[in-house]
Amino acid sequence: MKKRAIMAIIVFLMFSPLSHAQDQPGKSVFSSLRLGQKVNLKEVPGGRFEIQVIKDIPGVSKITDIGRDYIVIEDALGFTEMRIPVTSISVIRSIRGPK
Repeated sequence: MKKRAIMAIIVFLMFSPLSHAQDQPGKSVFSSLRLGQKVNLKEVPGGRFEIQVIKDIPGVSKITDIGRDYIVIEDALGFTEMRIPVTSISVIRSIRGPK
């Protein structure tokens, strides 16, 4: 009985998260983005998306929601809203002008 209890504790510790670092704000793949930010959305080969942020040039789409594992982007006219899972994002590219 004692061995079973010890094994149950070991199994529990192996499969339970010991750190909640993923849940901390500012630690996700979307940490460089903010709500209301204007971005450009580009579909790249393989059915994935590239999100472009160009310094001093507003994009044509707007970020309306940011979740832990998804982002919602609305088109310029506000007709279409896309909920994109993080697994469908190829890259978030920040383009800065020359210094």
